Amino acid sequence: MTVNITFSNVSGGDSLADTVDLGTTTPGNPTDIQDVFIRHDAIVNPITDCALYLYRYVGSSYLGDNEDDNFSEIMAWGDAATGGCVVNQVIPPGWVYGDQFAIVNDQIFKNGYGDINTQLILDEDSICIGTPVGDGIVPVSGEAHIQFRFKVPASVPAGAGARGVTTVFSYSATS
Repeated sequence: MTVNITFSNVSGGDSLADTVDLGTTTPGNPTDIQDVFIRHDAIVNPITDCALYLYRYVGSSYLGDNEDDNFSEIMAWGDAATGGCVVNQVIPPGWVYGDQFAIVNDQIFKNGYGDINTQLILDEDSICIGTPVGDGIVPVSGEAHIQFRFKVPASVPAGAGARGVTTVFSYSATS
């Protein structure tokens, strides 16, 4: 049996579009947060080995100049700790819609940390429905909640254009 994964911007909501625009920002500032809820339809076993990594944009209508160059640039922002793609997997107690998770738990993707060879394991603290049973696991009838945003380094010229990456969610599943 096939196991389907749903990514939504609200708990239990409809599936997100293939491309999600995190908005526009100015250099030195972050974009707005994007809440992402992750659930599956497996009915016997949880999904395991859940992890995230960034990859070059692979959609059909890229707004940037060059997918490979832009991916390398975004990962280099993380390497230099001046910006980059940020994920937060730790839901604070009493979280309400629209609130940003505590920045102390931010993880910034960079080469060797959130790339295809060194994926970021889904934190059990991201489980918002169901009983957490360990990192990298979304339980049966469970749901994880993470937040994304981009931080654009101050050194990027204003009006420098669009950037994009593909966020990959990898997992193992049996029905």
